[in-house]
Amino acid sequence: MSTVKLGLAGMPLLAKLHFAWRVNDALLEHQDIYPEPPVPIDQFVDLLVALQQAVDDAGTARVQLREKTTLERDADAAVNGALTQLGIYVQRMSGGDEALIALAAMNVSGVPSRVGPLPKPSRVEVKPGPGAGELVLRWKALRGAKSYYVEQQPQGASPDAWTAAASSTKAKATVKGLVSARKYWLRVAAIGTAGQGAWSDAVGAVTG
Repeated sequence: MSTVKLGLAGMPLLAKLHFAWRVNDALLEHQDIYPEPPVPIDQFVDLLVALQQAVDDAGTARVQLREKTTLERDADAAVNGALTQLGIYVQRMSGGDEALIALAAMNVSGVPSRVGPLPKPSRVEVKPGPGAGELVLRWKALRGAKSYYVEQQPQGASPDAWTAAASSTKAKATVKGLVSARKYWLRVAAIGTAGQGAWSDAVGAVTG
């Protein structure tokens, strides 16, 4: 004697729906053999329709969640970028004075001890970044540097038209938010316990 095998455990939901509809159609077609199923066919159909609607609603919700997660990630990146720019601005305007930095509600990396100013970074290289309007900048790390910050200006701008672009605690940085397919010049300066050091020589590249 054969035994019915349903195989419901681990069956994908859409496959289960397809299987259930096949069972429904088969029972309807062979009512002479299965005249009084314990679950009336009309009720079974209602259950299948409800499951299909739940599957559709869940799919829509997942799409919306992905969209909202993307919006959240983009908004977070925008705030990070803005705070980075503000940090560079406060560092420059305060001259590394801990009391002045505190007035901007920002933290300091440590108690400063005066040492000589840092030299300009060397071996500075720039290339297009992975995304549109991005440039990746690298340089040789400087002993005593606590962080670095980068400035940029587009090709053809005034020689003094440098604007804050990025900051980093490592000897590399990614500058974002630039115009695609345009040449930009970048320079980097190290920040130590005595404040900002000299600017590197400017290097240029065209954004992707």
